Amino acid sequence: VSRRLNNTEDLPDLLIVDGGPQQLAKALEARDIAGVALEIVSLAKIKEKSRLSRFNSEPLLKKPERFFVEGNKLPIELDAANPLTHFVQRIRDEVHRQVLAFHRLKRSKRAFSSALEGIAGLGPDKRKRLLMGFGSVDKIKEASPEEVAKIGRMPRTLAIKLLQKLGNSEE
Repeated sequence: VSRRLNNTEDLPDLLIVDGGPQQLAKALEARDIAGVALEIVSLAKIKEKSRLSRFNSEPLLKKPERFFVEGNKLPIELDAANPLTHFVQRIRDEVHRQVLAFHRLKRSKRAFSSALEGIAGLGPDKRKRLLMGFGSVDKIKEASPEEVAKIGRMPRTLAIKLLQKLGNSEE
């Protein structure tokens, strides 16, 4: 929320925060620190309860979606049949989808990154040749500069630099 509020040129008229009163309080705190005038509300998602109450054979009732608003101790309950409620739910669900996709992308990049990345002069083709030729970064570390240069089709000086970056300090 703080990062969003720091861009004062492009602030919305209303900021909807996902969560309950605690999330609203933190967002309001960030707003006050940023010194901007902005309405902020939080939307609490329905907790789905499919199990039966332990005191009753009836399923537990769903609580309606609710907005928490600054200055109100009690939330504003939203009518589940109201199209505006559905619109706000779709906004929240789309934000969740975008955030999950972003984090999955970051995680997959981290999972598939290699110690070979970020070494100047070692492009994707050379990295691919080295990994195909040696099978792993650990095997590359054990190789001589001449072997690395031959398999990676690179100058011996680059092979030495690569091995030094990987922690092989033979030379």
